[in-house]
Amino acid sequence: MAASKGSRIYKRHQSAWRSLVPVTRESLPDLEESRPICPEDSPIEDAPVPSIDVEALRQQVLDEAGREAEQIYAQARESGYRDGLQEGREEFSVRVQGVVEAFERVAEELRLKREAFLDSLEPQVLALAKLIAQRVIEREIALDDRMITRTVRRALAEVTDRQKIQVTVHPEDLAVLREFVPELRLEFPGIETLEIKTSDQVGRGGCVVESELMRVDARIETLLSRVLEALSE
Repeated sequence: MAASKGSRIYKRHQSAWRSLVPVTRESLPDLEESRPICPEDSPIEDAPVPSIDVEALRQQVLDEAGREAEQIYAQARESGYRDGLQEGREEFSVRVQGVVEAFERVAEELRLKREAFLDSLEPQVLALAKLIAQRVIEREIALDDRMITRTVRRALAEVTDRQKIQVTVHPEDLAVLREFVPELRLEFPGIETLEIKTSDQVGRGGCVVESELMRVDARIETLLSRVLEALSE
């Protein structure tokens, strides 16, 4: 059965081959006579060329150039601002230094002028102070005639040898001092001789006490001079 099937397939193929027409050179078409394909006959159409918007391109270039110019200007302005700020600081520092130096010179001149002014006023101030003190003391003496007793007591306290004492006072203070002698002898028991003299060279309230070794000038004028001298130092 297998052999029978195979014989049928063979016969079918053999009959197909017999039906084919043999191909020869004469049976082929003439290639030289065939017309070449022209571009117009090509089924592929030409691709459209894209159009360019010149105005838009020009505007774009201008915009980019403007942005770049603004950036350059901003950088230059910032750089110039920094440079100008530094220069301004340096100039301000120089000016401030100059003002400080000028102020110091003026201050020194004022100090010297003040010292000169005070020096010129010193004699007047001292004279005025002396005058005021004298007026105050005179008023105190007028109100208290026993001031001479306090002055003599202080002067005797400075004397170390009191055996022989001489006291010189203003004539108007003589009576008061004589009344005070007993108290002086009790307070200074070393006094053996006490002589009282008067002189117009001694102002009221003051005295000059002398011993064999010492002399104490307790005049009001002398005391004022010492005070004013201490103030002037």
